[in-house]
Amino acid sequence: MTAAVVTAAVEAAVEAAPVDDPRSEAAPLLEVDEISLRFGGVTAIDAVSFKVRAGELYAIIGPNGAGKTSIFNSISQVYRPQSGDILWRGDSIMGVRPDRVAQLGVARTFQNIELFPQMTVLDNLLTGRHIRMSSSFLAGALWVGRAKREELEHRRKVEDIIDFLEIEGWRKHPVALLPYGIQKRVELGRALAMVPELLLLDEPVAGMNLEETEDMARFILDIRRELGITLLMVEHDMGLVMDIADRVMVLDFGRKISEGTPSQVQRDPNVIAAYLGSTDLDVQAQE
Repeated sequence: MTAAVVTAAVEAAVEAAPVDDPRSEAAPLLEVDEISLRFGGVTAIDAVSFKVRAGELYAIIGPNGAGKTSIFNSISQVYRPQSGDILWRGDSIMGVRPDRVAQLGVARTFQNIELFPQMTVLDNLLTGRHIRMSSSFLAGALWVGRAKREELEHRRKVEDIIDFLEIEGWRKHPVALLPYGIQKRVELGRALAMVPELLLLDEPVAGMNLEETEDMARFILDIRRELGITLLMVEHDMGLVMDIADRVMVLDFGRKISEGTPSQVQRDPNVIAAYLGSTDLDVQAQE
C-alpha cells in the first residue's frame, strides 16, 4: 500500500468528521497554564501553556526530548510540575491522584505498549473498567448478586469496544501472541473502556506500517466523530498530524515555539528551524 493511498483514506475520513472552529470562545475542557517541570538541573517543560476545547483534535509535536510525553505525564499527575496549573473543566487538578484524574474523565495510551501480555484481549480491556466498578473485592471474588450483574454489564461494554475496533477475531487470544498493530489497537481499546471525555494518545502510530497507520487514523477519527471524545495527541508522523489535527503545538527543548492550525505551523520559521536546522522556507518547499 502506498503513502498516497493512506493519505487519500485519511482525507476521506477527515471530510466525514465534524470540524470544530478553533476560534471558538467556548470554555476549554483542559487548560495548561504556564507549567514548568524540572528534574534536578534539567528543565523538561518550561512555562508551557495551551488549551484544548471539547470536541477538537489537538496535537503536540516536536523533536525527541522536547517534553511531549512529560506534558502527558503532568496532565495525568504522574509527574507534578513545580509551577503553573492544570485545569480540568475550570478546576485545578494539581496534586490530584492519577487514578482520580482518570475517574474525572482523562484516559491515555502509552508510547511503549503497556498491556498484560499473558492475559487475553478481553481481560486487558476489562482492566480499563476497574475505575467504573463499585462492588467490593469480596463481592467480586464471590461473583454473586450485584457484583455479578455489574461485571456482566462491563463485559457487554467491552464487547462493544472490541466490535468498534474490529478485533473480534483476537478477543480470546493472549496479547503476547498478537501482531504489533493489533496490540496498539488493544491498548487504545483499554483507554476507551475507561469512558474518557479526553483521550491522550502518545504516539499512536509509532512503529506501524502504512496499512496499520491507515487503520489507526481511521479509528482516531471515528472516536472523535462517533464517540464524541476530545483528543490530545503526541505523534512524530507529520503527515498524519497535518492531515487530521485541528490545531498543533510545537515544542522544542521544553518550550512552546509555535501554535496554530497545521498550515500555520508548517510555515512557521521557528518550526522549520527546529526540525531542519534552517529558517529558509524554500528548504521545506523542496521536501
